Amino acid sequence: MVKRKLAEFGGFTFMNYCTKDEHIFDNQATCLCGMLPNITRESAKRDPIKVRYDILFPPFLDALAKIAHFGAEKYGDFNWTKSRLRGEKSPINHIYKHLSSYICDEHYDHLELGTERKWHLASIAFNAMMEFYYETEAQLPSIQEKSTTSKIKM
Repeated sequence: MVKRKLAEFGGFTFMNYCTKDEHIFDNQATCLCGMLPNITRESAKRDPIKVRYDILFPPFLDALAKIAHFGAEKYGDFNWTKSRLRGEKSPINHIYKHLSSYICDEHYDHLELGTERKWHLASIAFNAMMEFYYETEAQLPSIQEKSTTSKIKM
């Protein structure tokens, strides 16, 4: 691999890498061997962020987005944020149902997404996100308040 310095800008050195052994660069820093250049920055420094999004599994996040899209089409965008779902509609109830269905090797029940068992796992995560929202962001009665207040309907 041969590298060629392209430019310096803002304290960064931009390098052009060609993976072929023989190469010729034109004035636009494109290798004439026909391969597209791989341009990178060297000497770049940055403080790491404290949250590691890079180790999340993208297909799982994609599955969550598909479930969110399905729910938005059926019930409306962010419908679950309008009020705390309770009783048989609660996220906790749905988590238990999907976990039971997964353990019992049952097919997923929304054909629009597929019938594979993996959809139960994504549904568990989405329902956990809803409950997490209720516990952290929403100004809605918590589970503890629900169980001690008789006026709140389940």
